[in-house]
Parts: sequence; C-alpha cells; structure tokens
Amino acid sequence: MDLQVQITANHKGYFEFGLCKLNSLNDKETEDCFKTLVQPNGEKDWQLPAGAKTFNMQYMLPDGVSCDGDSHCVLRWHYVGWNNPDVGIDGQEQFWNCADIYVSNTCGSSPSPSSSQSTPSTYTPSTSKPAMTNDPKPTAPSSSTDTPVTTDTPPSTSGAPQPVDPQCGGCTNCYFAGNNGCFIGWSKEQCDSTGWYKWCGDGGSNPPPSPSNAPNPSTTSSPKPSPTSNRKPSHACSPKHTPSSIPSPTKQPTLSPSPGTPGVDKKVSWNWFASSTTDCDASLSKDTLNRGLYIGGENIPADCGKTASFTYDGRTVIATYAWRTTGGQGYNELSPQAFAQLLGSNANAANFNSATDFQAAINDPGHVFSTCSGTC
Repeated sequence: MDLQVQITANHKGYFEFGLCKLNSLNDKETEDCFKTLVQPNGEKDWQLPAGAKTFNMQYMLPDGVSCDGDSHCVLRWHYVGWNNPDVGIDGQEQFWNCADIYVSNTCGSSPSPSSSQSTPSTYTPSTSKPAMTNDPKPTAPSSSTDTPVTTDTPPSTSGAPQPVDPQCGGCTNCYFAGNNGCFIGWSKEQCDSTGWYKWCGDGGSNPPPSPSNAPNPSTTSSPKPSPTSNRKPSHACSPKHTPSSIPSPTKQPTLSPSPGTPGVDKKVSWNWFASSTTDCDASLSKDTLNRGLYIGGENIPADCGKTASFTYDGRTVIATYAWRTTGGQGYNELSPQAFAQLLGSNANAANFNSATDFQAAINDPGHVFSTCSGTC
C-alpha cells in the first residue's frame, strides 16, 4: 500500500500505521482491533528524514484482508515527534488521525453492498489544531476515477449503467456531498430544511418508502486525515471531548411521529461543539455539527440517524439524532444552528468562532419548552 505524508513543519521522529477492520454498522474501533502495519523491510516505524516536503512510503496490508461490501477498514496514522531528545516518548509531541478506507481485489470499482446495512466511509475534517503551527498533514492514498472514452461504437441498450448527475453522486433522494451519502425516504421539504443537503429526487412530493431489506448505498470517498494533537487519546482514533458524532447517511430516518405520540413537551437547550467523537456511527466535525440541524438524546445509539421535529412559538425545526445527552428523557440538546432557527434568530453558526459570541447573537434564553414530534 503506497502512502504519502506531507510535512510542512518537521518535528523529527517517526510515523507508524495501524489497521482496524469493522465488519458491520455497529462495530466500533478499539485499541485491540488495530493491527500494526509493517514496511516491506519488516520495520513498523518510518523514520522521518529532514526537510519539509511530501514523503512517500510503503506498508504491507495483512494477508488476505479485504474491506468491502458491508465492511470497511480504519487506517490510523500516528506521528511521534522527537524534538525533546532528553525525554522518552511520553515527553514528545504526538499526533493521531484516522481515515475510513476500502480494500478490494477489484480496483477502481465501488464496493457492492449486500442486503444488510452497510457502513459508509465518513467525511472526517480536521477537528482541532495542535499547539504548534504548520502541522504535518498526512494524506491517504488517492483514488483514481475512470475517464469515459468516446468511441464510434453505438451505445449498448442492454442495461448498461447510465451517467449519473455529478451534483448528486448517483443519489435519487437527499444527497450529502460531504461523504457522498444518500439519505433514503426523505421528502424534498425535509431535505431542503438543511443547507448542507441537496434534493436529487423527482418533484417535491414524498418518495415512497423503500423496502426494509433494500441495500443502502455505500460511499467510496476517502478523506485525507489531518493531524489532531493530543498526548494520550482516550479513543482509539481521535481524542474525545464533547459527545457528538455523525448519523449514518444510509440509515433510514424516522420521518413522522410514532402512533399514539402526537407530540410531547420537551425541555430544549443547545450545545456549542469544540471537538468531535464517535457516539453514533462515525465522526462529525465541530463545524458540521454547529452549522447543521442535529439533536442529542438519551437513547443513543438506537436513535442515531432518526429525526424529531421541535415546535416553539409557531416555528418548527427538524433535527437528526447525532450524540448522547445526559439530561434525562424529558430533555434534548439541539445543535447551535437548529436552536437558533427554533428561536427565530437569523444568526448563522458558520460566522461565529465561540459559544459566547453565538449566545449573544441569538439572545440566548438558556432553554425553551418545545413540542416534540417524531422520535422523542
């Protein structure tokens, strides 16, 4: 496996890489899961030479490993700097980050999902910056795409794949370009309620529900990990600070209230995110969490990816469950942008860098009592 790491500020030291295979949607990374990769010469540590440039290296995959269909692998990068030669590893700067990857014997094609629910590769932007400047930035192996070749041969009419809308990535419902994900079973109104999503279905009517055993699309994007600085991470992939995560884009959301629960009163507050974690299915960046319409609740991970609508003073916000709260069953947290919309504020979380600034902009009442419908 060919890897490239771009170093813009050289802190000496070495790299090492690990691989963890996740077989299903509910599998989580653990330290025991990660298998240390070695180079063709048998060495696990890649010593960083002097200079600031892009370095190339090769590592061997475990024999027989494949990560496609319903499974995917997590590639972990660990950089141990060595700016402090008189102390051991615990006194050195260390950086970790992960990328979701697929490993297949069929190069250049998307992994084929089975009838069970698959785990997509996730969009993992940089979540926090180290104390130093010009951090080293690793890059995952880039994937090439096939370029169509025009020939004089008439096109086949025997069911050959048709070109897909490049703006929709082949999705025919609600599309999230961040990780090439496709939400199934959404209406145009629900999709349009979140600026990050794009409606790729027909018209504006509600689409028919998909069969419960229909395969969900797998995504094949391989994001480039950016280093996240922390001395000793409490999570196998990245430091865990504020409970938050991304709902799986292929998990069919709950779109309407359950029978017999037309609406319940809930105490609703909000939470400004400064980091990310993996309480649901993958990692969601602080920026995406703050700007999107998300909700935290007690029943996690069972409610991950489901939706609830909150109505307050004539305004309604539809939010997607993404992280765990600890306030009890009568309490929910909304993401900053969702709470601002519920209050009727025009404040855009993307324009703020701190909770205190955003708090002043929305004239924060602390919390409100809202009518919740859907998954409450």
